[in-house]
Amino acid sequence: MLKNFSLTLMLPHRLTLSLLSSMWWLLLFSLLSRTSAQGSAPIKYYLMEEEPAGFQLGDFPADSGIDNIDPSMTFSITSPTSSPHVEYFAIQLSGGKPNLVTTQIINREKICAQVVLCQIQFNIVVMPIQFFRIIKVSFQSYRIHN
Repeated sequence: MLKNFSLTLMLPHRLTLSLLSSMWWLLLFSLLSRTSAQGSAPIKYYLMEEEPAGFQLGDFPADSGIDNIDPSMTFSITSPTSSPHVEYFAIQLSGGKPNLVTTQIINREKICAQVVLCQIQFNIVVMPIQFFRIIKVSFQSYRIHN
């Protein structure tokens, strides 16, 4: 009889853990669906090789549908594939507006070697949570010389 009583007390505890776990997954799913609802196609930027450091690639907030930049917004570049090449890019604030720029000269032969299509993919993460989104970016470099 005591074992049944003990089991009855454990059931709500397990139910609570299960409910909390379900709520966590629901929150995660809603955040992920919010990012996929913004479009899964990456924003594409193009650049001829050997442009100088600080070259502005594009207005990623406008290109991704962010109409108003809140002063509390932060932006960070992450790599979905642990690519070392994200070091070539930075987000620079100019007049309170974030811009995607190059941090150094893009040497296509060094980055892509013998690959015909030189493409680097990365994400821009927008925070804090009330503005959270992941912006997918695809960057392509073209040759100047043959």
